[in-house]
Amino acid sequence: KANIELHNILKEYLYLNPKRADETINFIFHLEDWFEQFQELEKSKKMDLKLTSEFVFDKLSGSPSFPINFLDL
Repeated sequence: KANIELHNILKEYLYLNPKRADETINFIFHLEDWFEQFQELEKSKKMDLKLTSEFVFDKLSGSPSFPINFLDL
């Protein structure tokens, strides 16, 4: 839920701070990759995920990395 909210905030932030567009877009794409992988896991488990279920995010080749310095910028 927090990642969905963060995704929405970043989309708004993109318009408010166009000087940071590249970093913001990379963060948005990183989250979208995360969403896609999680949705694939949900489908493969037939929605039988529990809070204790394991989820390991593997960044897709060529996709933006998590922008660790985003807050510093």
